[in-house]
Amino acid sequence: MEVIYTGIHQTPDDVVNTVIQEDPDAVMLSMLSGAHNALCPLIMEKLKENGIDDVLVAVGGIIPDEDKVFLENHGLKGFYGPGTNLKTIVEFVKNNLKR
Repeated sequence: MEVIYTGIHQTPDDVVNTVIQEDPDAVMLSMLSGAHNALCPLIMEKLKENGIDDVLVAVGGIIPDEDKVFLENHGLKGFYGPGTNLKTIVEFVKNNLKR
């Protein structure tokens, strides 16, 4: 697996531009700002606007359970809180990639 870290404070446009340039199989977002309900759907919308519908998108951070259904309805597939074991995330990616 190759990992490309883009740094903190990326805008939705920055994320989508990176996806366009790098053509990843998965995008793992880190949302520590509490803005996941605003930013994640916007990222998913911008991916779709650019014809990108085959990328697995998950998010890490403190995501309340009541927000997970909202985010799932926008296409996010996985949620990982602080302290999640890296092996758990790797297995999620391996098990959920479109082949």
